[in-house]
Amino acid sequence: MVETPRFSNAAGMGYNPQQVDALLERAKAQYESPDQILLRASDLRGLRLDLVRGGYSISQVDAALDNLEDHFISAEVIAFRQRFGEPELARRFEELQQALLPRLRRAKVKRFTKVSWLSRGYERKKVDELCDQLVVHFNGGAKVRVAQVRRAQFTATRSGYSMPQVDSFLDKVIEALQLEITD
Repeated sequence: MVETPRFSNAAGMGYNPQQVDALLERAKAQYESPDQILLRASDLRGLRLDLVRGGYSISQVDAALDNLEDHFISAEVIAFRQRFGEPELARRFEELQQALLPRLRRAKVKRFTKVSWLSRGYERKKVDELCDQLVVHFNGGAKVRVAQVRRAQFTATRSGYSMPQVDSFLDKVIEALQLEITD
């Protein structure tokens, strides 16, 4: 039997407890019946939960969801490998990597769409620093861990990079890193 984690309530804003509990019930049902696909790792990666006063601790829920995502991606990669074989898995990783590299190779401060000076976007310098680390990683140098990408925080500034565009790109980076490291 899988125990549902208990989270502290946040002093201020936190995740909506009903949404978190419902999600964890679906995850628990899938965990107990692995052939039943109720959630995928990508569902957790792109998940947006509502914030409410006194909701669950954001950091605790995020950590639990990261663990769930890691579990689900591992199971998905194993199932994919069993069904299609190692060469197909390597091809999928190569496709993802080739989709990421052109943007990573762009000039600094030009990797993503810049929002207008009236809008706020992610600080370009910090995003570019992470992108530089990813270039080194994908070229066989110092490795970047999934947790580094998940926990990357960027300051919102005027004329920064488009937040949705960067977030979407980083979701693809996480997917590639997970395919690369899963045994």
